[in-house]
Amino acid sequence: MKKVVFIVPPELFRDEELLRPMEILNAEGIQTDIASTVVKSVTGMKGTVINATIKISEIDPEDYSSIIVIGGTGTQTHLWNYRPLLLILKRASEEGKLIGGICSGSVVLAHAGILTGKKATTFPAISFFTELKRSGAIYNPVSIEVADNIITGNGPDAAMEFGKAVAEALKVGRNTFHESISMPLNTPFNDV
Repeated sequence: MKKVVFIVPPELFRDEELLRPMEILNAEGIQTDIASTVVKSVTGMKGTVINATIKISEIDPEDYSSIIVIGGTGTQTHLWNYRPLLLILKRASEEGKLIGGICSGSVVLAHAGILTGKKATTFPAISFFTELKRSGAIYNPVSIEVADNIITGNGPDAAMEFGKAVAEALKVGRNTFHESISMPLNTPFNDV
């Protein structure tokens, strides 16, 4: 059975970036776990309360088909440079696992060094764009970017498409990721 772990900060994750993809994956029969820096109830930016049942530092990438980093202001504060997560993402990438990041979660992937030389998208904010570029990623102003075994989404408005892209990638298998697929972005480029 396929299993996905969603990574959220200990506070202020972006609700729809977690809930919509998780709903899509669960409907496909894919089991999901939620991990954070703490094992407790965590609250989203819009008030959703969820239980993080595993610490990020205890994740074994071999236990999961995919690791997905959710955005929100808490991600920027707590996860952008959280070393245990960066090491897990690097290991998962080396093992060819499907990895995703949406909104500020894409920056976590960049900081882990797994977007170097790859197209990626993130929330259209100058600070996020700068972090991707600084880490060697090629910023592409689209809703969803699929490059090899990595899927990035630009933010809450792309949450459904992001979830569908992850579900589709898990259905077809990681060895079929050979080219980037972009969807047009109609969001202005803003700084946060």
